[in-house]
Amino acid sequence: IGLMGYHFGTFDQASHIPFLRQMADPSLYPGDALLPLRFTKYSYFWQLFIPALRAGVLEQTLFAVYVVSIFLTFMAIWRLAMIMFSSTRAATLATLTMILPHFGFGYFNIFEFSMVNRVVIFPLLLFCLGWYLKKQYLWVFFFIGILFNFHALSVIFVLIMFGYDMMMRWKEIGIHKIFQSITLFAISALPVLLWKAQTSGVTFLADYPWF
Repeated sequence: IGLMGYHFGTFDQASHIPFLRQMADPSLYPGDALLPLRFTKYSYFWQLFIPALRAGVLEQTLFAVYVVSIFLTFMAIWRLAMIMFSSTRAATLATLTMILPHFGFGYFNIFEFSMVNRVVIFPLLLFCLGWYLKKQYLWVFFFIGILFNFHALSVIFVLIMFGYDMMMRWKEIGIHKIFQSITLFAISALPVLLWKAQTSGVTFLADYPWF
């Protein structure tokens, strides 16, 4: 956090916080053309902060959640390295290396300087990756289905990795367990899937807008 800094009310929060304020008080910003776009943000994440907003401690709450999320991310990196290499030396090196800024998919910094839903979901997905490597498939798919309701895009990246691995090892894993995993994911991801279906429909096509 010292290296990256921390921002409140800027970047993606410039839209998320007005969305949150109108969710808490629908009378705000009448006629503003930006606010209806919140219905295309298929996530229940920000609703969790309505009590903090009404209590007047939104800024403090977001910072506390941000600090906890960064801590959990390093904990998840340590745990994942231990699962993969069974070496405290490897885990220490992985943790120390990740302190420096890293750019991931789309040249985007893995550790962001603002508290948004993907920052909170990221360490939880890393924990899921560790459970997947331990072959706890049913639990993993149920849990990432829950996370899907808070940041679908991050979950889809991980879901594609898991799906490809299962496709390559379907004989080892078993069709029955794969079907169970998909079913559990669909059940726990149902809130956002229903929301999406009611507005613009659910599609699995990799069309031009997707790219």
